[in-house]
Amino acid sequence: MFFAVNSSIVPLPIAINEVTCDADFEGLTGNDDRTRQFKRTVMSNKKYHKIIQALLPVFDRKGLLDTLK
Repeated sequence: MFFAVNSSIVPLPIAINEVTCDADFEGLTGNDDRTRQFKRTVMSNKKYHKIIQALLPVFDRKGLLDTLK
């Protein structure tokens, strides 16, 4: 079930990104100001926040956000 949460949260902001000026492999893997700005832009996408806000209660109801014992 970890895969369900991880595969929804991690690649989603990149998949729905509409800003293409820095959208390249270096923009994802680099460690410079351009990379940090690209990641900030991608993660602050309001569409992403709306989708995640809808998914989190579903994951919670299924127990996918519970801590391991």
